[in-house]
Amino acid sequence: MNYSGHLLEAIAIRPDASDAFNFAVMAPDMVGIAGTRLSKDCSDAELVAGVNFHYATDDALNGNRKFTLVKEKYRNIHEQYLPRGAARACADPGSEMLLDGYALQRDDVAQAFQRVMNAAAAEEFPLRQLATDGQALVDVVRKYQQHGPPFAYRNPVEVAYMLHRRVQSRKRLRFDASALPKVAETFKDQQAYLAKIAGSLFEDTARALSEDKAIDLDIGPIASIVPDLGVAMTRYEDSRSQFAAGHKAASLAMAQIGYKRVSEIGGGARGEPIFPNGFSGSIARSSNWAVAIVATMFQHPSVGVDIKRADQFIDNDLSERVAVSNEMDQYADYGDQAGLVIASLKKAVHKAIGRYIERTVGFGEVRLQRLPESAADVEPISSRLKEELGKLKVKTIANNDGRWQTSICLVDN
Repeated sequence: MNYSGHLLEAIAIRPDASDAFNFAVMAPDMVGIAGTRLSKDCSDAELVAGVNFHYATDDALNGNRKFTLVKEKYRNIHEQYLPRGAARACADPGSEMLLDGYALQRDDVAQAFQRVMNAAAAEEFPLRQLATDGQALVDVVRKYQQHGPPFAYRNPVEVAYMLHRRVQSRKRLRFDASALPKVAETFKDQQAYLAKIAGSLFEDTARALSEDKAIDLDIGPIASIVPDLGVAMTRYEDSRSQFAAGHKAASLAMAQIGYKRVSEIGGGARGEPIFPNGFSGSIARSSNWAVAIVATMFQHPSVGVDIKRADQFIDNDLSERVAVSNEMDQYADYGDQAGLVIASLKKAVHKAIGRYIERTVGFGEVRLQRLPESAADVEPISSRLKEELGKLKVKTIANNDGRWQTSICLVDN
């Protein structure tokens, strides 16, 4: 979603929001156009909240199955005459640009855009804080103020030419100008198709943002034992949107512990999430729900989380492979779910320790020593792991709220 779409969602959900907030909702796009980057040092609360809203909106839209299908449909059509990378650019950013055109058909969005640009150009709020090159951002804002709302997004031919200019510096995305007539023709069909579902897409996105909860499960003892964790849970429709849902949960969890700006969460070589510098985090998914936990590395250098349905059953063979020593006896009070609890705890351990020492940790390399209040110390068994962990302390906490078996692991100095 581009800046006009973000603005539409902002004025729908927060109709009384300040100009500073509404500008910051569009800022990540504006910063990119200015050729600079978002600053990590922004201290203005309204600007920070607006940027967070921008990323939450992106997560909600990209997790929407209807929008995913639109992009897939037109990716296949564009691939008939464009290289794969260029076809993806026309289907993905192209669809977002066309959605901006839909948003700008609304008078309230166009008027809000002009009002916000006027305030930004006059620097009625500290917009320079948002960019590493504040002057470059101000220069772009003043151009938008002079030219007014970008109504060119309502014209699919103009969108084709704008996208062509944007991707020329991207080797994998660019395409020859000779293809522009065909791109424009396809964009006309793409625009018509999007117009049929754009209203529901924006409504779905607004609903998802309005219904977001910082947490949607009772984590009971986890919250009382480890109050400095950010914990959040979000729902996803299918496997295609589970990645976005995990990032959305992580964004909410980071907001809980005071992180001012949601940034992109990357992926490691083993598929593990990579959080911004200074933060440790973990994501787990089960039955169309994603849960994330986040902490500062000062508090917990590494964390791990696992979630399973409380009614899930772990057979005896798997329990025997996962459990070592007297672990099954320690969790005998869980009855038939003892294997589930141990498997979940060790999965969280596998994530937390594995991420810290940068290798896969086997279930048999650690032993749980259960403590009161659902906690357990984690003892390394293998000599290799003992050496790798040194004096670090590792503990787990389990919780079963009747719906979910939630387990976390903390690596502490």
